[in-house]
Amino acid sequence: GLETAYQKKQSIEKTLPCLENKLLKTIKDNPGILQKDIYKMFESEEKSYVQEKLYFAQKSGLISREKIGNTYKLFIK
Repeated sequence: GLETAYQKKQSIEKTLPCLENKLLKTIKDNPGILQKDIYKMFESEEKSYVQEKLYFAQKSGLISREKIGNTYKLFIK
């Protein structure tokens, strides 16, 4: 029910501070990894957080994203 959705959201938010580091490490270890493949490493509920983190990581110059079809190839800058 609603409570489990709330608890899930809480647990996702607990992992958020580590999320950026985890994403950056994944990209560093797998240069050119596809964004859609990164999604597979996370719960579907986390996808929007992952998407947001990657977007802002690009904006702040931490990574570069290269459009490939309907996804992106990711690289550490």
